[in-house]
Amino acid sequence: MIPKRDLYTLSITFLCSIFAVAALYFISEEGNQSKHPFKRNIDSQAIAKNGEYTLDNIGYYFAGSHGNTLYLGNPSTPLYITEIDTLLKKASKRRIILDDYKLTFRYVEFRICYPYFFLFDGYVPVVYRGRLDDLNATKIIEGKIYFSDAVVISPERILIRGQKPPNGEHILGLLTIGASSQVQYLDGLLQKQRDGIFDTDGDMAYDPVSGSFIYSHFYRNQIIIADSSLQRVKRSHTIDTVTTADLKLATMKTSGNRRMGAPPQFVNRRITASGGLLFVDSHLRARNDKARDLRRASSIDMYSLKDGSYISSFYLTHSGNLNLKEFAATPTALYTISGKALEKFSFGKRIRKNMNKQQYTGR
Repeated sequence: MIPKRDLYTLSITFLCSIFAVAALYFISEEGNQSKHPFKRNIDSQAIAKNGEYTLDNIGYYFAGSHGNTLYLGNPSTPLYITEIDTLLKKASKRRIILDDYKLTFRYVEFRICYPYFFLFDGYVPVVYRGRLDDLNATKIIEGKIYFSDAVVISPERILIRGQKPPNGEHILGLLTIGASSQVQYLDGLLQKQRDGIFDTDGDMAYDPVSGSFIYSHFYRNQIIIADSSLQRVKRSHTIDTVTTADLKLATMKTSGNRRMGAPPQFVNRRITASGGLLFVDSHLRARNDKARDLRRASSIDMYSLKDGSYISSFYLTHSGNLNLKEFAATPTALYTISGKALEKFSFGKRIRKNMNKQQYTGR
């Protein structure tokens, strides 16, 4: 048996160890969030939370919206569309019916282009299209056009990101659906800095109100804004100063394939767009950001799609201790997913003033 005095000493030592580890943790957090030489114009009244819904499991993503309905998908149930009203009061699920179930899918997603929906797997590759009123999906493309990401801009056109031979560098293209579907690739739209794969990786979005396609790079501050045909193109930059992707790449001896040699530093992670505005989930700390704020919130920077100019920023508080997984903007609100929490944030005065609500009737 351990004497009481020794138990007391062990308890004190244990508590001191906990405090020491905690102190090192917060010190390391402060150190990892090093400040960068740019400043954010923080709008504390930009958003206000006014709704929350608990999803039945994690993994949901935003597939689109129309009127007063949000459409969500989940890789664990890829053939089910979850519909939730924009007040986050009611939810329902409906099953997509395919005209061909013989394919072996790898990663299935769907997107809404009202009154149609598209279901695709760019690794197979295959694209289905159907109407939301009956959810019967017809296969319209199979086995010839591979892609890793896609944005639907109309019932007949999809903007895709593929890879060009022989090195697999990323390339953007416009897929036109018809009797003989074809894709028009635009080589050079994504500007290579090192390998053309990791350094051009990024997120895609489309704003139907302004007709703008946006491509934001993960590891550098360049943003591409183009029309829906990828013809009129302008390049802009986010407010940070990271113009070159800081990547450590390694080559596999057996296959010769390249991979990340160390975890990369994200500059801008996710984007969403609506009403002529672009919202960017920035992962860099500005010189006026406080570390404690960034431990419980994401920094969202807002830009005009007309000229790419910076407007303002706001903090998006995380639900619980969970990181932001998904976010999507409509002309009236910002919706987020963190874990099982689906949340709604209404827009404040500055955002409403800058937003073009043309062709939108939702609430």
